[in-house]
Amino acid sequence: MVLDPFTSLSLACAVCQFLDFSGTLFSKSRKIYKSTTGYDDDTDTVLGITKNLRSLTEKLKTPADPYSL
Repeated sequence: MVLDPFTSLSLACAVCQFLDFSGTLFSKSRKIYKSTTGYDDDTDTVLGITKNLRSLTEKLKTPADPYSL
């Protein structure tokens, strides 16, 4: 069976993409499994930022004392 050059190139690229995706998926899954929080580093960062924003939002919700000036 002889393939057209572009077809064989397309097939080779598809195989490379699949291998790259599989490797990345395995690597991230392993990091999550071994982490103490059950999240990867990016998720921990986003959760920290979210917690900080919630704290700042709560500070903005509290009314200012009009007599403090």
